[in-house]
Amino acid sequence: MSPTHQRLVETLNRISVVLGATPEQHAIFETWALQQLKALVNAEKESRQALQWQALQFRQEYLELQQALSIGIASTGRTELLRLARREWLEAVLELVDSLVEPRAAA
Repeated sequence: MSPTHQRLVETLNRISVVLGATPEQHAIFETWALQQLKALVNAEKESRQALQWQALQFRQEYLELQQALSIGIASTGRTELLRLARREWLEAVLELVDSLVEPRAAA
């Protein structure tokens, strides 16, 4: 497993620990994160262009989460925690995607 892929595992483990006290929130997050991961894997298998397109969708979702967090859209503490978990996951996914689509340096 590459260091970048390992970061996804580390992020998922960290989020799982934080959300572990709220099983309902953890289940919601886990379902969502697995959907995101499936979309990433499918795009990676399809083509670099598909991966870039998927990255745009991840970035859009990330920006929407950032906006919701920054303007404090009415939410409970649990909802806020779930939003923060999703943002952290998307940051890790976007870092991975960026490493996959960046041009390889000539050897």
